[in-house]
Amino acid sequence: MGNISKDKVVERARQLQSMGNYHTILLFTMGKQGAMVFTGNRCYYQSAQLTNHIKDTMGAGDSFITYFSTGLLRENWDISSIPNILKSASLFSAKQLQIDGSLGVSFKIPDLRLKELCKER
Repeated sequence: MGNISKDKVVERARQLQSMGNYHTILLFTMGKQGAMVFTGNRCYYQSAQLTNHIKDTMGAGDSFITYFSTGLLRENWDISSIPNILKSASLFSAKQLQIDGSLGVSFKIPDLRLKELCKER
């Protein structure tokens, strides 16, 4: 959701909450705009961690979501720990941006092969 305004995220979260369990935890990652979490009537915002050494954005959102989810598990679903977990998830995700390739490995694909791979079938 990197190109969506915070107001639109809030609107979308409220729509989703109205469709199901109000006590659900909703997490929205928004790229360089940060992340938002909604729990019942509470909204938490975490700004994106700034880094000057971005190599690859692949996996950054996944890293954030994974860290956030495991953080909640570590804290036994203690909602009051969300601000600290968000901050740590942001730092963890920023480290992912500094890794070349999602798995820490990258390789070049020759232009001719890349065009062949991208052809519509």
